[in-house]
Amino acid sequence: MLDEMIAAGIKPSEVTMATLVRVAPSFKAGRCLALEAKDREWYAGRGFYEALFALPVHNMDAADLLDDYNKLPFQFETVLQNPIRQYLREKKPEQAIEVCLFPHTCLPLRSSIATAMTSAAPIY
Repeated sequence: MLDEMIAAGIKPSEVTMATLVRVAPSFKAGRCLALEAKDREWYAGRGFYEALFALPVHNMDAADLLDDYNKLPFQFETVLQNPIRQYLREKKPEQAIEVCLFPHTCLPLRSSIATAMTSAAPIY
């Protein structure tokens, strides 16, 4: 569908982009679509990013997910709610907490928190 639109000189709308990302085979494929949209100057807004982060990400490390999030053209904090739910459903609370803390912490602090969570020593 996208190839036909490009051949016809039609710019995909946000609805089209969100529909395409919903059928992406993986989060990585959807992320590639986001980067292509940026390169081609197609609009991919909040709806697109909500659909992207609704793709299965529970098998990714939270740090990798957040790195991908930072590399995307737009960052909407609300899109991180779905990965948090996915990590919790998969019984990965450490990953969920890392995503929860992300908007409020810097990378070195996140690393320290992750280290503290995996050690047996008390955090205080």
